[in-house]
Amino acid sequence: DGSLKYTKSWKPDRGRMFGYGPKMWQAFSRLSDAERAELQKLQREDPVKFREVMAAKAEEMYRKVQARIRELEALAARCRETRDAGEAKKLREKLIAEVEKDFREHLAANRRHLEEMKRRAQRMERELDRREKNCSEAVRARVDAMIRGEKPPRPPHHPGRDDKNAGKTLEK
Repeated sequence: DGSLKYTKSWKPDRGRMFGYGPKMWQAFSRLSDAERAELQKLQREDPVKFREVMAAKAEEMYRKVQARIRELEALAARCRETRDAGEAKKLREKLIAEVEKDFREHLAANRRHLEEMKRRAQRMERELDRREKNCSEAVRARVDAMIRGEKPPRPPHHPGRDDKNAGKTLEK
């Protein structure tokens, strides 16, 4: 019938897990300013390659996070298993320091992501203001084009978007 099916058991294949969405942007927000600037240039010049690079970076970030979780879990297990109170105290203090370090890194990444979102919102607001100022002129130009029999311009293509499913809704 042409509509997309949705089931609770549906999961994306591993290859597409980091192609889009928040994990990719988490990876982006953890990069240095120079790396981000380089990738933003790549995004403008070659969006498909940009998605490939970002998916690889997100996958790398995922592997590092999983390794870090295993490391902290091993430290916690050592803390649980030790019978020496002094050693348990040292292990606990080390675990607290490591978890706090990770937490602060996460906060810093969230702060960078927020700042990037603010910059993007400001750019969007400037563009919206510009378009609102030119609204009457744009409407007249569109009406004149319609009267001449011209078709409206197509919306820009977004690389990576599945156009064959554009406009379709998910069935529950």
